[in-house]
Amino acid sequence: MKSLKIYQVISYILLPFGAFMGMCALFTLLLTLGNVILLFPVFLMGGTAVYIFASFNFLQNGLLRNQSLKHSFKDWIKVNGIVTLVFTALGITQAIILIAMPELLRESFDSMSKMMPVSQQISPASMAKIQSGTNYALLILFILLTFHLISTFRLIKKYQHIFNL
Repeated sequence: MKSLKIYQVISYILLPFGAFMGMCALFTLLLTLGNVILLFPVFLMGGTAVYIFASFNFLQNGLLRNQSLKHSFKDWIKVNGIVTLVFTALGITQAIILIAMPELLRESFDSMSKMMPVSQQISPASMAKIQSGTNYALLILFILLTFHLISTFRLIKKYQHIFNL
């Protein structure tokens, strides 16, 4: 019961991020139609947003209200969970690399600051500091998402009787 409460809290934490990722994926989808290479990250963000909302629906309707759900809904959660697993693996890897090697960020910010007009320049040190904090926050978010994903798969296996429609 305690693990279900933790799962519920993490689900509520992930909801705003899921909404943000879904909106970003929707808006950038129109921009990336001309560039096929950029469709992969949009696909990952969209799949993660679908997973977050589908797992939240599973929690609310299936586990807490004990309502029956369609069997195809289970497939939606599993398929988008796999997409989310790829997204979190890439995100954790990227965050760890950027945290371990901050000089990569400083070099990119140095080159960016050379291209910006003088009036809009922000010091590379302050930009690196902001990005470092963002990397730590994203690492925590990706770890929470991975824990949520593993918990969702365990709960789906444990409560298979919910998916009987």
